[in-house]
This record gives sequence, C-alpha cells and structure tokens, in this order.
Amino acid sequence: MDFDFYVEDALLKSPSKRAAYSDRTAWLMSVMSWLAYLPFDRQAGPDEVKALAQALASERDVPTIIAAINQLLVPGQGEPARVELETKLGLVGFKLEKIFDIRDGLNVDTQAFIARVDLTAKTDAEKTDMLVLAFRGTEPKRLADLRTDLNLAMTTVKGDTDEEPRVHSGFLNAFLPVRDMINEVIRAHSDLPVFVTGHSLGGALAVVATRYIANRSEGACYTFGAPRIGNEMFFDQIYTPLYRVVNASDGVPAIPPPGWMMKGVTRALRWSRFTRWLVPHFNKFNDYRHMGDQRHLSNAQRIVDPSGLHAYPGLKLRSGPTIGDRWSSLVDGRMSWLERLRTPLAHHDISKYSEKLAYYALERRARRKRLNASPSVLAETSEPAER
Repeated sequence: MDFDFYVEDALLKSPSKRAAYSDRTAWLMSVMSWLAYLPFDRQAGPDEVKALAQALASERDVPTIIAAINQLLVPGQGEPARVELETKLGLVGFKLEKIFDIRDGLNVDTQAFIARVDLTAKTDAEKTDMLVLAFRGTEPKRLADLRTDLNLAMTTVKGDTDEEPRVHSGFLNAFLPVRDMINEVIRAHSDLPVFVTGHSLGGALAVVATRYIANRSEGACYTFGAPRIGNEMFFDQIYTPLYRVVNASDGVPAIPPPGWMMKGVTRALRWSRFTRWLVPHFNKFNDYRHMGDQRHLSNAQRIVDPSGLHAYPGLKLRSGPTIGDRWSSLVDGRMSWLERLRTPLAHHDISKYSEKLAYYALERRARRKRLNASPSVLAETSEPAER
C-alpha cells in the first residue's frame, strides 16, 4: 500500500471548533485512517514469538499455521515506518503524540496512533488545536485481524439503563487491551477536542473507542467503510457525533447481516425440527444495526490528473442514501459479472475514499466561490457557511 495522498492548504482549514459534519474534516480523517496502515508496529520480539508458538502448539489447520508464520516473516518496520508517519503527518499540519501496538498471539493485533495539531508548523491554514485518534484497519496477512472480524457473537456490556447494550465481541476484545493507554494520553489533554477515526476494522474500533474514552467529547467520530458494530442500545450510549462515510458499493458496511434479516432467518429455522438446533447459534448475532449520520459517496468515473488531484466528475455526497444509491454501480449494464463481483472490494479501498473526499471538498469550495461571485445572488443574502 502506498501513502501518497493529495493535499493543499484549502483542505487543511478544517472547522475543528464545531463537531458538525465537514467535507474537509472528513478528508483529513480519511488521510489519518490511511496513515494508520503504515507498519509502525515493532518487529516481533521473543515474547510475541513465544505467544505464537504456544497458540500454534495445538493448531492443526495448515492455512492458520501458514498465516501465523507469515506474521513473523513480514513483521512491522518499527522505527523507519514511525519516521515516515511523522513526515506524512507533518504534511497535514500534525505531529505524532503516541503510537499504540498491542499483540497477543493469534488473538489481538491492534495498532493505532494519536496525533495533535502542530501549532508551530508554517502553513497558510488557520489552526485550532485538537487530537486525532486513528486505528488501523484489517490487513489480510494478519491472522489476528481476521479472527477479530469473524468473532461475530455479540457481548452484552454494562449500560446506563435496564436494556442490554450488545457489541461485536471481536471488536471489543481488540480494543480493550489499548483502552487504558489511549485514555491516559487523552486525559493529559482533556481541554482538547478528540476526533476518532478508522477504516474498515479501524472504523469499528473507532466507534468502540468513542463509546468508552471519547464520549461527550467536543470532537466527532468519522468512520470509512466500517462494518456493523452493535445493537441500538449500544449506540444509545454514544453522545459524540458519529459520521459513517461509505463509498459507492463498498461491501464491508453490509456485514454482519442486519438484525432484521437474522431474526427472519431464525424464525424460518424454527419451522423444521431438523434446523431448530441452529437457532441458538444465530441468536448470538441477530441484533446488529448501523447508527450515526451516513454520508454516501456516489459511484463516479475516476480521471487521473498528473497534478495528483484525481477528478471524479458527477460525484455526489448523499446523506441517508437509498438502497438503490448504495448498490447502483452493481447493475451497470456495461460491467461484466467478474467486475461486479470485484466492485464491493474495490470500493472499499481507503485511498479511493480519500481521493473522492478531497475532490468533493475542493469542488464544493469552488462552487461556493462561484455562487458568491454571481451577480444573480442578492446582495442581502448571507454568505453560506463553508463545510
């Protein structure tokens, strides 16, 4: 994965004083989510090797063993990647505060970082201090990530009402080991707004983190291509604004299946004595749903620009899209069946999220300037707020 994102000063003027959705903040959070994939985790040491060896001692599945060995053969880059992370953060006016790297055999492999606005950096953009917490998303070569994603059973957590908040067990288990370390940094900067973000699995961890350590923050949570995470009661306990960005026909936000679908399946299973035994298993993950303010990036043809800002003519950003909006690209008659199968995964790429958000934010800014310069605009009309 390369990390060459487009940037210009107009994109860096994020209105961090407010937590309402912002095109520029969405782009900035997509960059942070992208940078979280840098392999800044340390190379596997004796403790990690020992933990993997113990986990594999009773393992008989060959693909599982191969994946675990690959985890050692393709380790994190450690210091070189950390330096690259600091350099890339500097391009968007941030400095690295802390990185987090927790591994526990084949069970947990969580990486994240906290960055802070660099008030000393020389840019033309106005600056307001803030923290950004970004989680790394799923990487296929990391077996623990796949196990986290597939641990679909829902865990009941403590709530503030008699109702039962339930959350994806894998996501909760991946977050808890870093909870206290992250909380320590955030408490040390309690006067700053906290923006939490992540792509894919990272987006799921961002929502869980928002619930447990950034609740009631003056910031917001931005996720990109995140799966379903919990039930309605779990989201009822989140008081920080949650913005869920989905690109075209990205397939990951469609999983796990929604609660209404799974409840329909369990009802059907009860009809036959041959399938009733499956009902308790399906009940473990029959309450998933999405929450938050969804923003959908429409399907649009990408035009490569040597300047670095790739154009997406006709791109739209919809709030609360219909099912037709979400999956329209899959019914394009010009696409082969193979292309249709690839589309949900291709649209999941974090670089495409960032490219589209940069283009949309700059196009919207240009339209605003044209509108305000038009003689047809009444003089007494107040200038629209820039998102």
